[in-house]
Amino acid sequence: MTDNQTLAFRRPPRSNRKAVFSWIAVGLGLCGLLSSFGDSGVVDVLSSIIFSAGIALPGAMWLWYEEQDKKACERARRDRELDRYLTETDRLLLGRVGPREPELVHRRWGPFWIAALVLLSVGGSLDPSPSTGDPGSGHSVTVDHGTVDN
Repeated sequence: MTDNQTLAFRRPPRSNRKAVFSWIAVGLGLCGLLSSFGDSGVVDVLSSIIFSAGIALPGAMWLWYEEQDKKACERARRDRELDRYLTETDRLLLGRVGPREPELVHRRWGPFWIAALVLLSVGGSLDPSPSTGDPGSGHSVTVDHGTVDN
């Protein structure tokens, strides 16, 4: 076994599908955010911004957690490289008995899913679309029943 193989810390394998879906969620959230500024009215813009944040939040958090895991593995690999230069006495003084495994980020999904659901529901409820209005609330439809000659 070479030195590079013994020094390498590998993250647990992650699914590429999760990364693709995370990027899609972030992209849809950004598209919704950018399109929200074309809306008329402060409530429309605020509704679109909140709804877009609810779409992008889970994907963005997954990408952030993945990046933190990569950094932890890189730190552990670097520490293992530097441990080669320490004597046994130096390791005991530093409190390092053996090589340390990387400390991966504890993923707290509960609060983020709750926040995403709250953002989606608040953003959706603020949307004053005409389909939720009463039929007599200023929208009038005129139907002309003309005659047809044969």
